Amino acid sequence: MSLQAKILSQYRKIYPHYTLREISSQTDIQLTRLFRLFNGAPMKLEEYEIFLTVTGVQRESELQSKFHKALNSFSEKELTRLDQFISKAMKWNEIMTQSNSVLNNGQHSA
Repeated sequence: MSLQAKILSQYRKIYPHYTLREISSQTDIQLTRLFRLFNGAPMKLEEYEIFLTVTGVQRESELQSKFHKALNSFSEKELTRLDQFISKAMKWNEIMTQSNSVLNNGQHSA
């Protein structure tokens, strides 16, 4: 699978119901150009970078790089604090996501 196919596939996993018009609005890529891209036309580097940014792939890479630097330079105590912070943040996000989905389904929070 080509890099272009991978990034477009990743985009569709994150935004499965977006129309070409919504994608165009989000990326500032012309509607007709998006149609051609999703039908196999070669992607320009600028367009690839836009999709990297929108999908968070670039952000994930940056976070992984920071994580590896932390592993090599932080003390065990600092790594433990970082691990606890990330665990708490993930748990909080999980709770908030669940409560939002419950509220969006018309159920009461009480």
